[in-house]
Amino acid sequence: EPLLAALRKHPEIREARLGQKQLKHVVKQRVFLLCIRLKGSWFGGVDREKERQIINALSFSNPLPGRSFVFAPRESFARFSRKLSRIPGTKVEL
Repeated sequence: EPLLAALRKHPEIREARLGQKQLKHVVKQRVFLLCIRLKGSWFGGVDREKERQIINALSFSNPLPGRSFVFAPRESFARFSRKLSRIPGTKVEL
């Protein structure tokens, strides 16, 4: 699968969750949400620059059939991450 291949290119990714957003007005258009979490360093921090680079690489390669939004569970996107984590079957096995 193209998504797994794209995710496995980045061994820093600890976890990925994938969901599909159902649009009300444009029913035929597929929009995917991909949340990635990176492995932290020994002191628990995550390299934000590396995180941004991986998000950009996954966004531009677009390994999903349709439009996609790739994000990390930070600041304003933490709410989306929590929602995805509550939905069964969203975890991508790396």
